Amino acid sequence: MSRLWASFGLLVFLAGSLNFTHFAATSGHRAGKPVLRLRVVAPPRAGRRPDVAHSAIRHVLGIVDWRPAFYLVGAIVALVTTQKRRLGDVLAETVVGSA
Repeated sequence: MSRLWASFGLLVFLAGSLNFTHFAATSGHRAGKPVLRLRVVAPPRAGRRPDVAHSAIRHVLGIVDWRPAFYLVGAIVALVTTQKRRLGDVLAETVVGSA
């Protein structure tokens, strides 16, 4: 029974990850950003929306950013970068800006 729940949990996690990555790559945002009039852009690509690889990096590192053990790392990265970007944005070479 525990394997069934573990498999279900993994399936839900993967489906959610693909969903978030897909929306971020196809529209440049997920659900909350349009409400705040924000979007994600990839500056090396002349301000265009990030591709699937950039979105996947942002999503995976977003999960890391929410872990209490990494709050300090995320805070230091945001304080040190010139545009106050989080770790996922730094490694994915993206910026969150106004829409």
